[in-house]
Amino acid sequence: MPAVQIKTKLSPRLTDTTVVQVAGYTYKVDFGPGVQPRFHTVLKTGCCVCTLGADCPAVEAVRDYRKAGGEQAPEPPAGYCATAPQKCPLCGAKAYATGLIHPQKGLEWACSVNSWHYRQQHLKLVLQAHPPSPWRFPPVVVREGRQVNAWQGAQPGDSVLYPGVLEEEVPGRALNYG
Repeated sequence: MPAVQIKTKLSPRLTDTTVVQVAGYTYKVDFGPGVQPRFHTVLKTGCCVCTLGADCPAVEAVRDYRKAGGEQAPEPPAGYCATAPQKCPLCGAKAYATGLIHPQKGLEWACSVNSWHYRQQHLKLVLQAHPPSPWRFPPVVVREGRQVNAWQGAQPGDSVLYPGVLEEEVPGRALNYG
């Protein structure tokens, strides 16, 4: 859906034509060249990523846009960070938004104690959504006339060429992702 122009009250004396459009899992608000900062990103939680947060006029612009029939931003996938946590989920120290927004991961945040905690937390969420395969070597099957690695295991109707080896069947240390 194309961008929609709406009237937004920026202050008691100033109104300006504002453009709101869906950008990924968020709303992009353009207040025009006369307003600084001109561009704002509003999350589905009803909070702008600027320092004003929920009090930003861009939040009101998105509300008006949705009331006028504007397109709703899609739901983000599992592991997408819409807002920075107040505390680091790994150590409990103060966390803060870095100001960077990744299209697939969302708002990047940082731990005030350990700079790697954001990456560790993100990996934890990704592995919860997509757990590692139990196979060291997957079965090889012929499925629908094609030879494939059956990472989910053999299915009824498959012709098994190689039964595969599970991670737990291999002596020694298994891979540890946690």
